[in-house]
Amino acid sequence: MAERSLFERLAAARDGAPQSRGGPTDVALLVESIIANLGRVLNSRAGCSETRPDLGIPDFNDLVGRFPDAIQIIATAVRDQIIAFEPRLQDVTVRHVKAPLNPLSLTFDIHARIRQNDEDAKIIFQTVLGDDGFMRVRG
Repeated sequence: MAERSLFERLAAARDGAPQSRGGPTDVALLVESIIANLGRVLNSRAGCSETRPDLGIPDFNDLVGRFPDAIQIIATAVRDQIIAFEPRLQDVTVRHVKAPLNPLSLTFDIHARIRQNDEDAKIIFQTVLGDDGFMRVRG
């Protein structure tokens, strides 16, 4: 399995960066690449790509009137996007986490499994949907 996304590998080849892998930092590179990709995917809005109409999270403004059901709608959309656009993650679950100290943000824990060097590893990410409408992904 590749530690980096296709675009990261193409950019590295263009820049002349070394292509060999195999050291102990492979998992760190993989997680870093996944976080970067999730940041791009989860900040895409539905309808943003004519070639991939399934890319993108629904517009949150359209969901305002559907609270508290909107939280589950967003969690399901996050999970669907990860499954569709981050093939390095398997067995993805997304769970809303209440954040009483920051009521204007939505926080989700993402649990998944990655396969690296013929071994499975569990991984946990956290996404925070801020009051600015952007999702921040942390690993």
